[in-house]
Amino acid sequence: MNLKMNRTVKVLIFLVTVILIVMMFPKGVSIESDIKVGSIWIQEDLIANFTFEILKDPEIYEQEKAKAAESVNPLFIKFDNIPQKSLDSLRSYNRRLTGL
Repeated sequence: MNLKMNRTVKVLIFLVTVILIVMMFPKGVSIESDIKVGSIWIQEDLIANFTFEILKDPEIYEQEKAKAAESVNPLFIKFDNIPQKSLDSLRSYNRRLTGL
C-alpha cells in the first residue's frame, strides 16, 4: 500500500488539518444583553474590534491630563548639578590624556 498515492489517506490528512486549524481560532462571542448608556459594565472585558474617537471638550481633556500627570509618583530624583559634574570629569580626564 503506497501511502503517498492513497486517496483516503490524503482526505484523512486534509480533514485532520482543517479540524486542527478550526480548533486554533477563538470562538466568536456575541453579547445578548440590554445595555443602557451610563451603566456600569459588570461582565468580562469588552474590547472593540475597531478604533473610535471619544469626543471630549479640549479644556476638560487638558485638565484631566494635568491631573493625571500630577498624580504620578516620580521614579527618579533629579539632580541639576549632575551634567556639570560630568562635564568637569570629562574635562579633567581630557587634560590627563593630553598631558596639559
